[in-house]
Amino acid sequence: MFSKSKRYCEQHHDDWYVLSAKHHLLEPDGSPIEPYDEMLTGARIRENRAWATATRNCCHFPMRLQFLYSSQSRI
Repeated sequence: MFSKSKRYCEQHHDDWYVLSAKHHLLEPDGSPIEPYDEMLTGARIRENRAWATATRNCCHFPMRLQFLYSSQSRI
């Protein structure tokens, strides 16, 4: 699933990023990360909102973000 989403992003967008439950926003060509066992699905609404706020605050991008969702994404 990730490969298909990656191809779509590369074909249709100049810049794109990977959402991570643990690391927030990752650059696709950034350093590899270690596997982890954290997911946003199943989290309480309050936890998801806190994650979204932290992601928005740590990443100052002046662009509109379009999200592609994959529950089985792997980097």
